Amino acid sequence: GSVVATASKLFKDAGLSDHLTGSEAVTLLAPLNDAFKDKSLAMTPDMKKLLRNHILKEKFSSKSLYHGQELETLGGLKLRVFVFRN
Repeated sequence: GSVVATASKLFKDAGLSDHLTGSEAVTLLAPLNDAFKDKSLAMTPDMKKLLRNHILKEKFSSKSLYHGQELETLGGLKLRVFVFRN
């Protein structure tokens, strides 16, 4: 019943369960279920690569993120944070 159940299932289907349940401190960037409507959810090599780039190598809370911060994914990509707060 989770709002990210579809993404969680995809992470598991991609063989990334160890990162979800282990003692490793990571952050998942998981889209809400609505993001997957009318989308193909076939587990392809490209989908696995995409999912690895939705797991950050460290544990973060939204409050700990700062503008310009650079984060590294399990897939080896660097992501830059843009923070807009009112």
